[in-house]
Amino acid sequence: SLPRPMPGEVEETRARILALCDPELLGTAFQPIFRARTGELEGCEALLRLPAGTGFAGPYEAFTAALRVGLASELEVASTARVFRDAEPFVGEHLIFLNVLAPFLTDPRLGAPWLVEKVVAHGRQPSQVILELPEISRISDFQEFSRALDPFRLAGFRIAIDDFGAGYTNLRMITDISPDFVKLDRVFIEGIFANARKRI
Repeated sequence: SLPRPMPGEVEETRARILALCDPELLGTAFQPIFRARTGELEGCEALLRLPAGTGFAGPYEAFTAALRVGLASELEVASTARVFRDAEPFVGEHLIFLNVLAPFLTDPRLGAPWLVEKVVAHGRQPSQVILELPEISRISDFQEFSRALDPFRLAGFRIAIDDFGAGYTNLRMITDISPDFVKLDRVFIEGIFANARKRI
């Protein structure tokens, strides 16, 4: 079992996360995604970048801590605002793959109308945005979570599973969530030229 947090540790972590919940402090990098058959640019995955001196090694550690102290949605709101603003000048008509944690999608304070408003305000349409579930998204009830995704799908968003095969991902994410995209973890691809089972 995990060690219990020391007194004051939760409060300190919350304070560090809350300090990051300002879009002006964050940055974005865009990783291109190409179609394998044609080499054509399909879109970009938006990757959050943290300022120096946060006490976190990177976004993964920050979001893991945010999940632990109940501030995942707050950090997601800030990073989403920054992503759409940074994407305006150069992403064009291409797709944006936006990493979102499960709590963000099920938070009653947010929801599909809120996200549509943010997307449209930055000159895009929901059909251009792929909501990508990273491997740290722990989902306890897949069917209930799939129902929570319905309003986002009806609004035009599509769903992707990131790093499938790593972290908390499992086959139920495919059977119950029915994603539009599945991005395989590198464990399935490394050495594939010499491994017939991986090729299958």
